[in-house]
Amino acid sequence: MQSAVDTKHHLIVTHWTTNIGANHGQLSAMALQVFEALREEKTEVLAYKGYYMSEKIGKCEDADTPV
Repeated sequence: MQSAVDTKHHLIVTHWTTNIGANHGQLSAMALQVFEALREEKTEVLAYKGYYMSEKIGKCEDADTPV
């Protein structure tokens, strides 16, 4: 289960269930879901290094979502 939480109000913004056991590579999918859910002009995403995968960060940057 993946989830994204608003840092100001600590509310779940979006969630996603997957059968992939590791967080590695899940960052862009979650970041884009947050971007769509909030519909804000710009969204800042914070994640721990278990999500890190350089090509996924590039995908976020292409969508104008800073990571």
